[in-house]
Formats: sequence, C-alpha cells, structure tokens
Amino acid sequence: MADREAIVNICWKRISEKSIVVAYSPLASHSKVENQDGGAMIRGSTQFVYLVTQMDDKTVDVTFGAHINFGGKLPSAIVNGIIIPQFVNALSQTQVHFINEIELEGLKENDGKLLGEIFVHQIKQARKRGGWKKRADLGKVGVDEFLYCSVAMREVLPLHPWLRVLLHEISMNRVKVAPTVHTALSDMKDDDAINLAKGLSTIIPSNTEASAAVDHWIAQNAALEEFEKKCAWIRPFFVELAQYNLSTSNFGLRLRVFGGALLSTIDVITDIYMTVHFFNTEGQSHFGRINAWLIGLTLFMQIFLSHLQNRTKPTIFFQDTFFTLIGFRPALDAYRVGSGAEQEDHHIVTPLQEMTFSKFLELVFEAIPSSVVQIYALLSIKEKKIDAIVSIVVSAATIEFSSAMLSYDWDTSPTNRKKQPMFYG
Repeated sequence: MADREAIVNICWKRISEKSIVVAYSPLASHSKVENQDGGAMIRGSTQFVYLVTQMDDKTVDVTFGAHINFGGKLPSAIVNGIIIPQFVNALSQTQVHFINEIELEGLKENDGKLLGEIFVHQIKQARKRGGWKKRADLGKVGVDEFLYCSVAMREVLPLHPWLRVLLHEISMNRVKVAPTVHTALSDMKDDDAINLAKGLSTIIPSNTEASAAVDHWIAQNAALEEFEKKCAWIRPFFVELAQYNLSTSNFGLRLRVFGGALLSTIDVITDIYMTVHFFNTEGQSHFGRINAWLIGLTLFMQIFLSHLQNRTKPTIFFQDTFFTLIGFRPALDAYRVGSGAEQEDHHIVTPLQEMTFSKFLELVFEAIPSSVVQIYALLSIKEKKIDAIVSIVVSAATIEFSSAMLSYDWDTSPTNRKKQPMFYG
C-alpha cells in the first residue's frame, strides 16, 4: 500500500456572537513529498468542519463533521478496523479530557452519563491487569483512579467522603440484603454507604432496566434524594453503573425470563397433549378443534411478529419460525434476553420488547382461551382426570407469572413514569 499525505488549509469565521466555524479544506498548491522509496506519495484530501458554540461561561458545544478521501481505494478492513476507530477514539479521549476538567459546580445533568461511562471504562481497564481472583481489588483501584482524574470528583469527596466507599461497594456488585438507609445526607457514614451499595445490587436483579432500578433505589433512600437535589448529575451517573452491573451479573433477569420460558413451553406441550386427548375422546372432539385453532392462531401471530422483526433477515426469520412451530419460541426469546442481545439495525423493537409482545400474544390467543376451554371440558365430564387438571394448573401458572411480570415491567418503566407520573409513580 502506497504512502499517503494530505495538506490542508485552516480558516475560521464567526457566524454569531457565540458561535464560530473552523474549516479544514484541501490545499493542492504544494508539490508532493517523496516517500522513502523515492516515489511520490499519493495525495489524499481531508475536509473537517467544527461548529463551536458557547453555551455559558464554562461550557461550549462542539459539532464535528469530517470527509476523508484517501486518494484511492483502501481495504475495508483498514478503514473500518484502524482508521475510523482511531478517529472515534480521538474524539472519545477529547470528551474524557474535558469532562474530567469540569469543576463540580459546572457539572450538568447530562454530564452524569458520560462520567458514568468513564467510571465503568476505568473499572474495566483496571480489571484487565489481573485475573478473576483480583477482580474486586482491581475494581477498587479503577474507582480510585476515576476519582483522582476527575476535578469534580476531587471536589466532591471532601464534602461527601462516604461516596468513595459507596463506589467501591457498587463496583463489587455483591447481592446482599440491606436495610433502607434513612440517614440524612449530612450524617452519612461509611457503613451507610455500604448499605446503600448493597441495596442497589439487590434491586438490580429484579429489574429489566437499569434506570428503573436507580429510580427505585433513589426513591427509597432519603440521602440520595437529597444528594440529587444538590447534584443533578448523579442519577444518569448511577444509571450507567447499574447498567454495567446488570449486564455483568444478570442472574435475576435470567431467572425471570428462563422461568417464564419454561412455564410457557410446558404450557404449550400440555395444551397440545390435551388437544390430542380431546380428539381421541368421544364427544369432546369439538374441544380439540377449538384448542387446535387457538394454538394455530397463536403460532401464526408469533410468526408474523418474527416477520416484522426480521423481515430483512430471512435466515433469522426462518430460524425463529422453526423454533415457534416446535414450541420452543419462549426458550429462544429467553436465551436472547438472558444473553444480553441488543437491538440490531433491522429490528423494530428490542429483544426484551419482542419477548413481551410474544408473551402477550400467547396470553391473549392461547393461554387464557385454552384454559377456559379445558375448564369447561373438565366440568362437563363426571370422571376428572389428573392430566386435565395438571394442564389447567400449568396454564394458570403461566398466565399468572406472565401477567405479573408484564405488569411489573410497565409499572416500573422510567418511560411510563415520565409520561404519566400520577399513575405509574
């Protein structure tokens, strides 16, 4: 691959009282430089534009755009694997530098998210220095490095020295029962901080969203509510920490989704068994036909949902269809959510939302109607068989579990709470 060079002209212009534009444009007036082999370098061109707007005395907003022409075709592996990541990394380092230089008084609510990302990154980097046995201690080292690098953190620690202990404990992510902390912010001690951290680690497993866990955590601890009034950035900051802990220790989420998947799968199997039983029992074939229609309608709706979700990915769609037809769709959804799968570009909803919709369809079109049919069939015969009772009990358990989880997720959803705080709290 030939050597490349680029020569640019830099100019700037003030477009308003608080905004300037800085532009880097290609300059072709200079002759090409010879490379080490004596040949001329390939002349590339770069165009960069920065829009810098002053927001207040200590904050500026920077909008950045770039167009790069390498003077020829480069392998995509080099562009996507080396060049673009270098640009992104440079921007990230710039962000980190400036956010670390902001004083405590200058931190805004939106800065908390970036601070949280830096905090998590620092912990990850620190833990790479040793094995799993040193994971806890190295996590604490990462916390201390973060607290040292940030000007705002160095200012907040003398005011709230317990914060260091709190962050140490959160980084360890130990799920233990802890009492609600009623201590006022001014009276907080290290022991209170430890209980706060344990409380967050205990709340996280029962939630599917980190923001919902933090909402719950702050609401039940008076000191945190008082702290947030003084420092609005702490909520998005702790959401990032909770998100990291949720992704690295999602036992509670996995227990929920796999438990629900197991119930749903058993429910489908027992319903199919009862459908066959109805067809083979004299005078009950009409119950079998109703059950068959309900199961078929549910499968069709779930396949249609999969089509909407993966309409541009036929391979994934056919895979989902196969698992749906053999009755293992709940297990597939549970695996995706439990393994931390994220929403891809071709998806219309997240994997968790897809699982929620699938369960809703199962409840509406199969679990509830089929239970009614089976109960009616059971009451219409004199001899009560154990297999029919087991099928009804499994369906009832599935309905109860799925309904409770759907209701809980909606009730604790931060989005719903923002839209309708009087209803969702």
